[in-house]
Amino acid sequence: MKTQTTNEKLIVVVGTNLQGYCDAQLAEREQLAQKIEECGFRVERVSVAWPRDHYTFHDGSYAIKKIHGKPGEGGYFNFGREFVLVSERLFGHYTPVDFGKIQREVELHYPYKKIHIVPTGYDPDEISALNGPMWIDHVDLTCLTIPSKRLLFVDKNFYTEQKSRDSFSGIASQEDYQIVFHDSAPKSSFKYFPLNCLVLPCQNGEEVVFANKRVPSFLKLLEKYKINFETVDFKITPGHTGSIRCCTNSKDETMSLDELLDSDE
Repeated sequence: MKTQTTNEKLIVVVGTNLQGYCDAQLAEREQLAQKIEECGFRVERVSVAWPRDHYTFHDGSYAIKKIHGKPGEGGYFNFGREFVLVSERLFGHYTPVDFGKIQREVELHYPYKKIHIVPTGYDPDEISALNGPMWIDHVDLTCLTIPSKRLLFVDKNFYTEQKSRDSFSGIASQEDYQIVFHDSAPKSSFKYFPLNCLVLPCQNGEEVVFANKRVPSFLKLLEKYKINFETVDFKITPGHTGSIRCCTNSKDETMSLDELLDSDE
C-alpha cells in the first residue's frame, strides 16, 4: 500500500546486511525493508544488527550513543508528542533508581518534553536464583505510543505488579492519553515482543505501524482503534531480544550514517 510521508527527507534505516550475524534473520529483515519501501518510504540498508541501539532521532535532533552515551540508545525511550517515556534502567541495573540523574541527562536532549521515568518490565518465566528476574531494560519492547490517536499500549505480561501498571495508567491520565493493556498469551509476548513496532509518520498527520503478523491479538487492537498498519512475518529475529522497531531507525537524508553508527558494535 503506497502512502505519503510527512517528510520527503526521512530515511528509514534497516539492519539487513548482517555479515554473518544470524543469517537465518536475513530473509525476514529484507521482507521488512521491502514492505517499508512499498509504503512509500525511502530505506537505507545497513550492516549493524540493531540500528536503534546506536542513536535516537526525534523532532529533528539526534542523541548518538558513541557521543552522548546511553541517551543515544533508542530502546530506552518512547515518545509522545508532548512527553518522553524513559526506562528507569537507562544508566544500568541499580537500586534505588537515580531519578535525578536520569531527569537531568534526558533534559539536555529533550528540554521541551515532559519526562516520565517508567518501570522496567521483566519476564516472570525467566527467574534465576543467582540473578533474579530477566529484566527488559528497553521500554520499546514493552510499550508503544501512537501520538495521533493519543494511545499508550502497555504489554501486561511484562508488568505483573499492579504498582507498575498503575504507573503507566497515571502517566496516561496526566497526558490525556488512553491506556490500552495488551493481554495476549504470555508466550506470544516473550517470544515476539508484539509492541516493538515501527511507527512512521504519514502526510495526513496519522502514523502507519509495522507490526508482527504472528500476534493477531495485537493486530485486532490496532483494528479496533482504527490505526493504519502493515504486517510482516517476524519469527526468528525476536528470539534475539529485539523485533521490528529494534532492527530499524530513521534519520534525515542530510545526516551521515558514519556519524550515527558505531561499526565496532
